[in-house]
Amino acid sequence: MEQRVFEPLAMRDSSFFTNSAKIDRIPTMYTDHTDQNGHLVNDVMDVTRPGQKYPAPEFGLFSTAENLWHFCQMMLNRGSWQGRTILSPKLIVEMIRPEMPTSLPKYYSGLGWAVHPKEAAEMNYAVTEESHGANGVSGGIVWIDPRLELIRIYLTHHFGGDFTDADPVMNAALPG
Repeated sequence: MEQRVFEPLAMRDSSFFTNSAKIDRIPTMYTDHTDQNGHLVNDVMDVTRPGQKYPAPEFGLFSTAENLWHFCQMMLNRGSWQGRTILSPKLIVEMIRPEMPTSLPKYYSGLGWAVHPKEAAEMNYAVTEESHGANGVSGGIVWIDPRLELIRIYLTHHFGGDFTDADPVMNAALPG
């Protein structure tokens, strides 16, 4: 990933393992609960996991909005970024093909992506057919809409939500 995707896309702040020099840039993870004094409660998950030997299956990629934009722009461009082919257009088509329905009627599963086909139910924010994206475990969302030529990135850092806190932001990003 580092050599074939992150480096060519200038994703210098993206990794599956936390860089110890960048740990102070990772926001504290909170739950959706408050203590008896009304203060947010820190989550017990340690996203920095010192000495980790494998990527955390519950966390995934550490990244920034700018780095995610680079990746999403490459997806929107069917595999190319700044004139360079990173992934083949055929692979992009395969990645965003709606393979199977999910328990949510709003989208189908693609290869690592949620895909909104024509027959899917309406989502909480406006999307067009064949738009696609992913939700992160800590509440973040990236959504790519090829018909609108629109990339939406919403980053937050908490467990236990239902992703609806992103709806006003995701709708506000629409043109016009």
